[in-house]
Amino acid sequence: MRVTGRRQKIIEVFGVKPEKMGISSNRISSVMSETARYKLSLPEFIINDDYVIMRMTTLPKLHIEYAKTTLAKNGEPVCGDTVSFFESEDKYFYCLLSDGMGSGRDAALTSRLSAIMLEKLLTIGADKRDALQMVNKMLTQKKDEVFATIDLLEVDRITSQAVMMKVGAAPTFLIRDNECHRIEAKTPPAGIMREVIAEKVSITIRRGDYIVMVSDGVVQTDTGLFDFAPLIKNGCKNAHSLATLILDEAKNRAECADDMSVCTMRFY
Repeated sequence: MRVTGRRQKIIEVFGVKPEKMGISSNRISSVMSETARYKLSLPEFIINDDYVIMRMTTLPKLHIEYAKTTLAKNGEPVCGDTVSFFESEDKYFYCLLSDGMGSGRDAALTSRLSAIMLEKLLTIGADKRDALQMVNKMLTQKKDEVFATIDLLEVDRITSQAVMMKVGAAPTFLIRDNECHRIEAKTPPAGIMREVIAEKVSITIRRGDYIVMVSDGVVQTDTGLFDFAPLIKNGCKNAHSLATLILDEAKNRAECADDMSVCTMRFY
């Protein structure tokens, strides 16, 4: 037997005889998972002539249900915010929210360029701070002054560890055990300074947690009243319905005085 990998382990058993196994693949996975103390995939059998290798890999601890909803500022044809969900091949999940300064098509172009560049860099494994710095350099080198906030959430589905990187972004909300925790940072948007300033927040995600990311149009009025936990208590049990309820509430309070975006994630 050989075990390789630190974060995502691969277990290989050499020279097995599948025809002599008296238990099912599900039972093998269950026994091996209990022995290894982490959840393993169903076995894969690799046959080379008459020699067989049984291979199993670590399964993610977390599954994620996610949703987004956006609304343009009154009088504007498009929302200046960009929201993106994506996952890398090695089971890192990302939620990215960028708010272009101002509103309308110019703001949308700025936020989309920032989001597309970040997504491409992170998908190929670039360091988060290096990727943010490259986006900042792209914005500062433009002829016209353009700024964008960047709110980035990275969740390691294998270990349940999460990192938030905030560059001029609005608060993020963690809903856990029917309590709403506000996570915020005071940093300038990308495109203002030569070196990007990003504040990093690390947390451990638990099953049952919700994370809500918003653009500043959602919380620009009476932020003290925005406690999202009651929406969970009142029976809002999925990401899409929670995102819709939050945007409706924000729209009623702020009357679409700015672009609004809500990203919700449920971890299970």
